[in-house]
Amino acid sequence: MEANHNVGLVDKLQSDAGQYISIVDGSDGVRLFHLGDSQSQSAMYPERPLETVYSYISTFFVGLLWHPNPKRILLIGLGGGTFPRIFRHYFPNTHIDIVEYDRGVLLMAKKHMQFEEDSLMKVFISDGRQFVQDRAHDGTKYDIVYCDAFSEKDGLPVHMRGEAFQQELKAILNYDNGVLVSNIVASVSGATIHERINIFKSMHELNYYFASHIKRFNVVLVSGNMNIKRTKEQLVHIAQQLQIQHQFQSFDLVKTVNLFHEV
Repeated sequence: MEANHNVGLVDKLQSDAGQYISIVDGSDGVRLFHLGDSQSQSAMYPERPLETVYSYISTFFVGLLWHPNPKRILLIGLGGGTFPRIFRHYFPNTHIDIVEYDRGVLLMAKKHMQFEEDSLMKVFISDGRQFVQDRAHDGTKYDIVYCDAFSEKDGLPVHMRGEAFQQELKAILNYDNGVLVSNIVASVSGATIHERINIFKSMHELNYYFASHIKRFNVVLVSGNMNIKRTKEQLVHIAQQLQIQHQFQSFDLVKTVNLFHEV
């Protein structure tokens, strides 16, 4: 979704991390969360907070196809807090850890994007990779790890792009059927979706992407070991059960499964 040109600035902050964070309201009722001069990184309808604006946020819920009732999840990158806020509504008892590098991002998400922490959902101000290394060291395991870290210049931060980081992520996934759910974005410096996905293919036994086609600007990729192997029919059945149980308000998980491909 492109930012609406007929917009009004709500607030702007230069964070301690040195980046500008802007909150902008569009004439279409969408509130946009910008980092620097980039396209908005998060968006919401303030009057309809459970409705998703960007499709990849809805697609992130595919992690539930492997863990319909996750006990503990990790989100790397807070942004405007849209995904964890909506996730919390449907899963009030899941333990949610969120790691965010920039305290200013957390401040603006709370102030303008209706994001709130609670006793089971905490934001840790830390470098994402360091946080993952620390959790691997103390033995913490997650059912689902969501990777949505972002740098203004080139998408995923440099130190989170290589095979070493993927190895560290594997160490904090539950071995039985833990899944890594990643927002894969084409790089402004030229790295394609295919090139980014090839790193995941070299490190994880199974990888599934959810998108109409792989040439899009971004796709959501689910990665794990052989224990996560599923057929499309199995995923459709689980999605149907989840859709009935939770009555997701702004997206249909069954339709999302129709975008399922193995890579």
